[in-house]
Amino acid sequence: MLDTKEMCVEYAKEYTQLTNLAPPKGQSVLKLIEQGLPFSSGQAIATAWGANKTEVAELLGVNIRMLQNLNKKQRLNEQVSDRAFHLAHLLNEIKDYFGSDEATQKWLHTPNTAMGDAKPISLCNTITGMLMVRDTTSIR
Repeated sequence: MLDTKEMCVEYAKEYTQLTNLAPPKGQSVLKLIEQGLPFSSGQAIATAWGANKTEVAELLGVNIRMLQNLNKKQRLNEQVSDRAFHLAHLLNEIKDYFGSDEATQKWLHTPNTAMGDAKPISLCNTITGMLMVRDTTSIR
């Protein structure tokens, strides 16, 4: 079992990508998710995934109006923060597989025959879809 220190270190890369901050010392990733990520994490997802506002809302499992109405000082709720961590982790695995941001974004936005001609990004609005995307690229 991971201790608190290891749990934070394990997801330090994702936390930094989502917030542009170093993870707080001694806090587990579960505590960080419970507290909610900053609003700016949605923009970090958009940039990293090459996604527009509608796609970001779908990826995060929220409606676009909710994203538009969030005050920049507000935090994402626990479920949305959890999904953001999953998305960041998956994207890092895909980037490791393809080797570059450009190749990763191109692959995410290109219909894939192994996925029923769907764009991989369009499947990542659910955990099951994320797992399918992961399995398609044999990332493990």
